Amino acid sequence: MTPYLLDGPVQYTLLAVVLAVVAYIRNIPYKELKDRLTVSSAAGTTLSATKCCTIKAQLLALDLMQIVLAAIGVLLVGRFQLGDTYDAYILFTLWILAFALFVMHVLVNGRNIVKTLFR
Repeated sequence: MTPYLLDGPVQYTLLAVVLAVVAYIRNIPYKELKDRLTVSSAAGTTLSATKCCTIKAQLLALDLMQIVLAAIGVLLVGRFQLGDTYDAYILFTLWILAFALFVMHVLVNGRNIVKTLFR
């Protein structure tokens, strides 16, 4: 990795993307999962224990991702004082989070994708 990897406009672009992902997680999947939990209880139907546990685990994972992304945003903003010390860690953490979101997407939507492709 080259030094000063996140210099210039890359730093601000990455900060915008990180904050956009936090907003996306809060507004789209997090809201849908919360609605799935509350609609079933309001309608009088109960979710199975495994489905309820899976939804709560996904909510927890999304909360943790938002916390980590917010921390990365703080590191990006604080980069003026810290220099390029944490650039490699920031990029590695973003790579891990992107991989985790991909895995979550495949686990949640994999069955629907297979049904659509092989129907």
